[in-house]
Amino acid sequence: MKRRLFAAALLICLSLSSPILAQDAPTATPEAEPPPTEEADTLGLEQSAALPILLAARADLEIIATQAIGTAQRPLGWNGDSDPTDPDLPIHIRLDLELLASTVLGEGRPEGWFGVVATVPIGIARDIRHDLELVADSVMGVTTIRPAGWQGDNPIYRCGRATQSILIMLEKDGLTIPVDPTQPDYCQRAEIDTAVWVERNVLQPLRAGALSVDTNAAYPFLADSAFVVAFLDRDARQKIGVLPQGTGFNPLGRSTVGFSNMTLIEGDGFRVYVDWTTTPLTQGQFEALPDFDTITDPVYCDADWCGVNVD
Repeated sequence: MKRRLFAAALLICLSLSSPILAQDAPTATPEAEPPPTEEADTLGLEQSAALPILLAARADLEIIATQAIGTAQRPLGWNGDSDPTDPDLPIHIRLDLELLASTVLGEGRPEGWFGVVATVPIGIARDIRHDLELVADSVMGVTTIRPAGWQGDNPIYRCGRATQSILIMLEKDGLTIPVDPTQPDYCQRAEIDTAVWVERNVLQPLRAGALSVDTNAAYPFLADSAFVVAFLDRDARQKIGVLPQGTGFNPLGRSTVGFSNMTLIEGDGFRVYVDWTTTPLTQGQFEALPDFDTITDPVYCDADWCGVNVD
């Protein structure tokens, strides 16, 4: 795979040094099947995992090309490969992406462009989606609204490589970062939230027992960061505000469904859901909480900060 990627990079450099000329969009033509060989290419497990991302990227790449240069035209050298059994599909899509970028953008590339990086198949596929969205922004405008037929993919893939990797790693461990993907600054917020999580849990983890609950205090916990986002629903869709730093609260219960981190808390003028990983609670304290489905008191938010910065 690495050898193929470096070959792709060389082909890209060669294509960028030559004029990009339009040609008719490729049409499917019958070809003779190659004779079977003992070393016939087959997709490995890692390549198969990347396939859905690649096929969605190919479909969206064709939509961008149609909007940019027309239905019947494609840059010279366009291969149009969408064969899910082709082990070289990632290379072919990357080549077409670079050709289209050169046609639309010239020799320059948008800020944050990943380009060709020799990595694992899923990483290559994610890099393609990231750069494809940058070209789409250039052609269609910086917006989350795309034309009919747009396949799209996980909004994480629009973010930087490090933010992507940390977010996906956390999700595999059952942790979520409650950031609204429809917001224009989603990647910036996600980067900050993931950095805070790493700082708290990896760089400087809390000492065991340092935050034991004081049962004599009305609110034994204080919001100690600017990222304790409050929601009126357990699915983290109805954002109601952010707890100001120093706000006292008492944890009431937690979700026991799947790997949810949602925790029901209450304080002066509010009873809301938050992600426990953004609070001073330890995992042990979170897991010791009762199921919040057993709590019938209504969720509400009447504090001064409620309804502030909910966009």
